[in-house]
Amino acid sequence: MIHYSCDRCKRIINDQEVRYVLKLEARATIDHSDSFEIDDSEQLEAIYETLERFGEDDSIVDEIFQKRNFDVCSNCFHEIMKDPLNVNSRLQLGFSQN
Repeated sequence: MIHYSCDRCKRIINDQEVRYVLKLEARATIDHSDSFEIDDSEQLEAIYETLERFGEDDSIVDEIFQKRNFDVCSNCFHEIMKDPLNVNSRLQLGFSQN
């Protein structure tokens, strides 16, 4: 039997509760001006040629494309969905009135 734990809070997710799978995909892209148009096949060919030049260097691939999956519990899912980019959770320092 497969057991899952939340990748955020590390709590075990039991079989009776909902488990959410978050899929994060990041791709490098360059926005082209209106005067220069390139179709998808040309863009893919350019990326392929660039990758061939770098050979077996996996670090360049990570800079172009990454895909990750995360298992999270219901509580963490709702917290993530409130602030997916974690903008509101920045460290706020409080100083005394001395």
